[in-house]
Amino acid sequence: MSIPVKVRARAVVLIVAVLWLVALATYCQAQNDVTVTVMVAPPYSTKIDDYEKHPERIIITLQSHRQSAVSLQLRGSIIGENGIEIHAARQYRSPRPIDLPAGMTLQLDAMAVRSLFDIDKVEVRGTSVAALREGNGLPEGTYRICARAYDYNQPEVPLSVDEPMGCSNAFRITNLEPPYLIRPYADEVVRSVAPQNVLFTWSFPAGAPPSTQFKLKIVEILTQGRNINDAMQSATTPPFFEQTVTGNAFLFGPAQPTLIAGRKYAFMVTAIDPFRSTVFRNEGRSEVSSFTFGEAPANKFPNLAAFKVMDAMGPLVCSCQEAVPGGGVDNSKAIVGSKVTVGKFEMTVLEATEQAGMLKGRGKINFPMINSKLIPILVEFADLQVNASNQAISGTVKAKVKSDVDFIPAVPAPNIQSIPFTSSDAQKLDEYFKANVKQLVSNINAAIDNAGFEMPLGLDKTIGGIGTVIAITGATFTPMQATFEAATVVNIPDGATKIALGAKSVCMDNAGLCGQGTLYLSSDFNIAPINMKLKGVAPMPVNPLDSGTYVVFDKDGFKKLRIQAEYAFPAGMLVKKSDMVSPVKATLTASAITWSNWMAKVDIDPFYLAGSTDFGFSLVGSGTYDHSSSSNPVGMPVIAAKPNISTPDWNGFYLPNLTVELPAIIKKASGGPPITTAVKDLIIDTQGLSGAVNATNVLAIGDGDLGGWYYSVDNIGVNFLNNSFVSGGMNGKLVLPISGSNAGNPKGQLDYTSTLSKPAGSLEFQFVIKPKNDLEVPMWYSQFTLANTSNILVTAGGGKDFYAAATLNGSMDIITNLSPLPNINFKAMEFQGLKLQTVAPYLSIETFNAGLASPNKSLGGFDIGLEQIKPVLSGTKAGIGFTMNVELCNIALMPKASFSFDLLGKLDFNGKRPDWKYDKVDPKAISLEGTVGPVNVKGDVAFFDGDKEFGSGIRGGLKAVMFSGFEADAQVLFGSKSFHYWYVDARFKLPPPGIAVGGPIPISIFGFGGGVFYNLSQKPVLNPKDFYSAGPPPLANTYVPTADRAGFKATIIMGVSDGSSFQASGTFEAIVNTSTMAPVSMSIDIDAAMICPLMQTDKAFVKGRGLIRYDFANDIFDAMVGVNVNLVDVIDGHGFVHLNIDARKSQWFFKVGEPSDRIRLSLVKFLNYDGYLMMGNHDIPGVPPPPQQVLDQIKGYSGNRTGDMGMGEGLAFGASMSYGPADLRFLIFYMRLGAGIGFDIALRKLSEGCDAAKEPGINGWYANGQLYMWAEFAFGLFVDEWFFTGNVAVAEVKAAALMTMGIPNPTWFDGWLHGEYNVLGGLISGHMNFHVEVGSRCVPEYSPFGGIPIISQISPVGNKISVLADPQTAFNYPVETEFVIPMLNDKGVQVNRTFRIDLQQFDVIKKSTGEVFCSKDINRTFRLSDGARLATIYTQAAFDELTSYTIKVKLQAFEIIGSTKKPCTFKGNLVIEERTIDFTTDKCPEDLNGAVLASYPINRQRYLLQKESTSGYIELTKPVGCLMSNPNYVLLASFTSYKGGVQTGTLEVPVASLGSYGLSFSIPTLPNDQLIEFKLIKRVKAPSVLAAAGAGGAGIQKLDGMKGTTLMSGNFTHETQNKYLGSYNFMDVHSSALTGVQLSMKKVPDVTIYKYYFKTSKYNTLAEKLSHSEVSSTARKDAFGILELYAAEYGMSEGFDVFDMRGFTYIFAGTETDNYYKIGPLVVVSEAKPRNRWSEEHTRHAFYEPWAKVYYGGYTEELGPRYIRSFGTPFEEIAFFEPASRPIDFSVGSVDPALTNAEIHEQVVSQYIKTYANEAASTSVVTKMIMLK
Repeated sequence: MSIPVKVRARAVVLIVAVLWLVALATYCQAQNDVTVTVMVAPPYSTKIDDYEKHPERIIITLQSHRQSAVSLQLRGSIIGENGIEIHAARQYRSPRPIDLPAGMTLQLDAMAVRSLFDIDKVEVRGTSVAALREGNGLPEGTYRICARAYDYNQPEVPLSVDEPMGCSNAFRITNLEPPYLIRPYADEVVRSVAPQNVLFTWSFPAGAPPSTQFKLKIVEILTQGRNINDAMQSATTPPFFEQTVTGNAFLFGPAQPTLIAGRKYAFMVTAIDPFRSTVFRNEGRSEVSSFTFGEAPANKFPNLAAFKVMDAMGPLVCSCQEAVPGGGVDNSKAIVGSKVTVGKFEMTVLEATEQAGMLKGRGKINFPMINSKLIPILVEFADLQVNASNQAISGTVKAKVKSDVDFIPAVPAPNIQSIPFTSSDAQKLDEYFKANVKQLVSNINAAIDNAGFEMPLGLDKTIGGIGTVIAITGATFTPMQATFEAATVVNIPDGATKIALGAKSVCMDNAGLCGQGTLYLSSDFNIAPINMKLKGVAPMPVNPLDSGTYVVFDKDGFKKLRIQAEYAFPAGMLVKKSDMVSPVKATLTASAITWSNWMAKVDIDPFYLAGSTDFGFSLVGSGTYDHSSSSNPVGMPVIAAKPNISTPDWNGFYLPNLTVELPAIIKKASGGPPITTAVKDLIIDTQGLSGAVNATNVLAIGDGDLGGWYYSVDNIGVNFLNNSFVSGGMNGKLVLPISGSNAGNPKGQLDYTSTLSKPAGSLEFQFVIKPKNDLEVPMWYSQFTLANTSNILVTAGGGKDFYAAATLNGSMDIITNLSPLPNINFKAMEFQGLKLQTVAPYLSIETFNAGLASPNKSLGGFDIGLEQIKPVLSGTKAGIGFTMNVELCNIALMPKASFSFDLLGKLDFNGKRPDWKYDKVDPKAISLEGTVGPVNVKGDVAFFDGDKEFGSGIRGGLKAVMFSGFEADAQVLFGSKSFHYWYVDARFKLPPPGIAVGGPIPISIFGFGGGVFYNLSQKPVLNPKDFYSAGPPPLANTYVPTADRAGFKATIIMGVSDGSSFQASGTFEAIVNTSTMAPVSMSIDIDAAMICPLMQTDKAFVKGRGLIRYDFANDIFDAMVGVNVNLVDVIDGHGFVHLNIDARKSQWFFKVGEPSDRIRLSLVKFLNYDGYLMMGNHDIPGVPPPPQQVLDQIKGYSGNRTGDMGMGEGLAFGASMSYGPADLRFLIFYMRLGAGIGFDIALRKLSEGCDAAKEPGINGWYANGQLYMWAEFAFGLFVDEWFFTGNVAVAEVKAAALMTMGIPNPTWFDGWLHGEYNVLGGLISGHMNFHVEVGSRCVPEYSPFGGIPIISQISPVGNKISVLADPQTAFNYPVETEFVIPMLNDKGVQVNRTFRIDLQQFDVIKKSTGEVFCSKDINRTFRLSDGARLATIYTQAAFDELTSYTIKVKLQAFEIIGSTKKPCTFKGNLVIEERTIDFTTDKCPEDLNGAVLASYPINRQRYLLQKESTSGYIELTKPVGCLMSNPNYVLLASFTSYKGGVQTGTLEVPVASLGSYGLSFSIPTLPNDQLIEFKLIKRVKAPSVLAAAGAGGAGIQKLDGMKGTTLMSGNFTHETQNKYLGSYNFMDVHSSALTGVQLSMKKVPDVTIYKYYFKTSKYNTLAEKLSHSEVSSTARKDAFGILELYAAEYGMSEGFDVFDMRGFTYIFAGTETDNYYKIGPLVVVSEAKPRNRWSEEHTRHAFYEPWAKVYYGGYTEELGPRYIRSFGTPFEEIAFFEPASRPIDFSVGSVDPALTNAEIHEQVVSQYIKTYANEAASTSVVTKMIMLK
């Protein structure tokens, strides 16, 4: 990371200052007023900013020798022995003096004198200011810092002595060594494996910071013999491979470029300090090395200078070998006493014989030992040959071993470096020298003529007070070289054992060793008492000095012990993280003098504490194993409970740096790896792990997942002692679901603290929340004040998820405007036990109350008194119910209104996250009851919202009764759907005698009434039951919202005498079409009653209702009369008569009752009579089934037709009579008696009969019917005893008879008779069935569609139809697909028949031209939906405005018989149905909602990068030509910005066409990070209004049919006001005015035809946004077998939203999946295209394509075949959303959601509320808002 220039300049100034000040420390004899002492503490850095960061390294002390205070300044210099000098300029003067009191000592540090130096005011010699500021700082060398004090007021007068007395001690600045390469070693032939796997390792430079990075660079050597340094320097850019990594190893695997077998490669590693605080020599570059990729030849081994082994093909070659003498064999002079030269040694022959030209015998050779002492040793030879000069030319001479030594093993194979000593051999070797001290070198006299010694000899030495013996166990001499074998014993006192280390073929000459020797431990040695295993040397180590345990010695004896060991922790202490079972092992590496005093570098497996997986530990870097009894590792923590760790004899592990994996329950909501944090200074000893884990800023509030709730972990601390969890705690913030999903809102956050404990082995959390008095709860638009009794309980469910339950107590304020209720002011309402939890039920409330001392409350400006507050919980709705009295005025006698409403929130979830938000206000009825003077008032008004039929609005009624008997009733209905509608009526009722009419009959008028309504029409004729129900039907059952309708009604109430004998009310009603003023319908509705009080018809003995209606629009006449008779327990009955004539369809019927609703009369609830009569050609039901009493007995009867099949044209009648069944009781006897008889006859006109009869019956009229009867009788005893209560039957008899028939032609009868009896409880019982059939049974077939039309409805129809409408036709049966209808054949047997209806025509024709505008074949899309019962034409373009069209629909029915499609016929005609309707379009649409497919900027987009594209667009579902073609209007795009709830500005730009389907506009420069309200507005063009401004005599101008005089410039004004109606509803109130002219014009407002919201990003481009992200991140390496995976997380200053990362989907033409269209992500994260030919040509084929699977972590991942995709092809990337090539994955940790309603409300609605708050609240305002909603 580069350091800004200003910072460096200041840092250099600081160093110069510091170095200057340290120099003036010596007392000066001439100037002794002040003594300056400077101390510079190590480490010494070349970087100046290091001293700025660590001012404690430089201490400056000033001592005054004056009798008065002095003001001084310091000047200094830096003097280097390398010629570098830095001096402050003589004219330099510090900004302010240093005040030194008389006789006082003042200590300054570097921070205090920072301002004394200016890099631009120094004189530099030997380097440059630029090098100090921008380069590596001070070069290597020895420096002194000199300082001198000067009088501040007389800058030339020194107060202290000059250098060298004022200089610091010399200190040396050195640069760090670059890394040296370890593997591959120089010229190594690396074995080729598949997949490729080459490990590169290098040293970590001593003193380098842990943040050091390493750049590995590899180049190809394409020319044999080329210098590798030259190849590295001249490599192409980019090279074959170059990558920067952390750590000193890199696995070059299959993800890297493919190495070619047999090719040579050069490589180099460069150390880099990313913070540029460390300087490496050679700019951090290592030497250049090379390797060849391919199989190593079997006969070639590494050439290691430090250790040499015998080659498998020949002898060992020592570096100190001698050339073999020349000459032939001449053994004659090799006699006893002669001297024979063997290599560099001289052997005295003691015994020699010659056999076959070879000498055999004994001799003596002076063996070089300590201090050049030569020890004579006895040797033996058997194959020696010498030349004439007595020089050995071949053969081997070996040292003689004592005969009593049997523990020295034979020399092993040449490829084994050590002699395999066992522990027994080690013990014997140690004991041998204790018993044979004469064999120790220290006891041997240096006499060359000594008789000689046999092996072993002991090279003894005392180090650190401990004697150590190197045993020489053998020696070998040849003409070329000499070697020996050695061993040593190491005592392990704490392991109660000893180990022996040995080596073979150690090279020597007559002067001593050829270098130094190494004794190896031959195999692993387990020391069980201390859980340690010493590692033996590997059979063929790459680097023997980095393998195993060994001892280094030279001619002086023992030098050091190198320990490599493996420490196994007890299974009850630690377990591996990888499997949570295996024991943990630590690798130890150390150099020691004695076993009892050493410290080792430690590497340890990641681990958990045994029995607890809450916290996982991973060592970072290395730790220290303390096996010393004299000191402890530097930096050891202080743990009060473990005082022994501060004593030198403590042994254990010190882990200075670790990462701790926090409990899995503390996790991010988005998932991902466990959360880790860095900790320091933990220890492990025999008692286990101890130390403290402390971390800050662990989890951001937007990431935390407390069972789904947002929360943060700001601080966490945990203490461990002796492998046990002792204590812990954490704190942070949390957001309760009631505060919404905006986790970043401080007013929605609660502070918490939590203690952590483990009482029963599992981690438990105890949260305590801090009370808050301004907690925002947007779901209820309230603010909470929490009491300190509020609490939160959190438990860990299964260790993976939190369960949280918060119990809140306190008070709440609701001060807001919510549609339809303005100015809610409820303060200090108390609540108890508001419980929130993370599982269902998510919310519950114990109590609410208004608060006894709470302030006054109001609603809409009216004072209210809360009577009840209760929780409202239902499904996903949670709210508060309020019941109150509303004080309408301040008059005490006035009644108060009773009102209730529910304030509801919706419990939504976004994944696991609660997304609780405000839903709506659900007002209940407003009730008013009481006395106002002489008037008693009672009424209510109810609110409704979201009604499928009526939309939203209010309905209600009011009744006022005066004491005089005068009464008034009123009903109201106000509502809106896509249009507004209303209804008002009133009735005024007079008390008897009313207004007498006169005449022979005393008729009086008892009341009048009337009403009007708008955009409502009457429903079709009501259900007959409504005509004899208890009262008139409600408005909702009478009317339905219908556009372009208006009507009025008039009512008169009359009666005879006082009205009690007879009374009736008659209402005349008329409805007209408001567009054409044509009549729609007229009706007369009459309600009548007999024998009841006036106006209390619910108590009438006889009451009835009659309706006569004519529908002009559909040419339908309806007349219906219903009567109800009710004399309690005596007479009960009802009936109706209905006449319907549909002239347009030529259909009619007349009904006096019907089978399912007969005319009925019941006498004393025992005798029952009913009947019906129907005739007509439409809607005449068929023969009904017989009564249930008949069906229960006749089991074989299946009916003669199904109940839902219509009869069609004909006549039907039926009647029945029954009594009972009734239960009678007398004394202890009971009797049940019942019987019934009846018939049903249907006479129909048929065209087809049975058995091919062309015309059945008489002229086609055929009758079907049925006659039935039933009876049942039972008697017995009624028993009521303690053990039994019930009927005991004596006898039971049942009988039933049924006869069905058809007459005439053919005539047939089918009869059934059934009877059964049971006497004396079954003692005598029986039953009988009798069936008789006469004639050939025939049930003529009916129309398969039962007389029901196939076409149900066609739309649109009427006037003012939107040009965006899509024509639709609804069907009663599926079309264009086969379906099955169950029917009865001519034998009365049910069969399934298959039909298909073909839609042959669906055309929309333009009336003026006759052309087909669209059809099922001419369209954008034609779709059948809703089970093929709805056909929709999605037009290619919008209809023309104000134009008439005709829709024609034609279908034909077919029956599928086998594979044949046969046309259906009915009454001899093909079943073909045609329908035609007309409609006229409205003017160009002023609302495009529902017509927009997509837009840019995107609706609810959170981060618009506005300069990535400055063109916006709106894509419509179809072209709307009139939007751009009207010459009087212009389209504009308006951008209004909001910040902090305040409108900050508005910009407007023109809109143009974009192809056929779209509109385009330029996106102006918008303010960053602000909410934008986008509106597409239609504005009248100024020239069309201000026509010919200033032109005299312009005459009359026209504008949309309105006339006015000439308008002058400045006469026209326009104003727009925004008003907030609550629930995110807004109203734009436009007003226009013309002044100074005579013109009648209401207004010419802007029309907003489309509106949405988005938010701008903080940045204008993606590049700018990325430049403000984290530019570096510490990578995490995960190893899976031979694979290494690297992952890094980068922080962003601003996130990405769903549109950035996922795009969005829009739907066209219904909901089918093939109509889903996707807009791709705005930001594409992908793998970049490689920039070199090699990757293109080789990596693609060698890696991405052939790999099919990879296995890791127990999972199988499909990888291929893969390819490196093209880069820079935006169309393909966006259109096909091609993902990045695997296995390189890119992901965004968290994606921000789209803008929410709450966020828009916070910015925009608050602005509207502020505007509205300035208006006076009144009843009229409330009414206006209710109506406008």
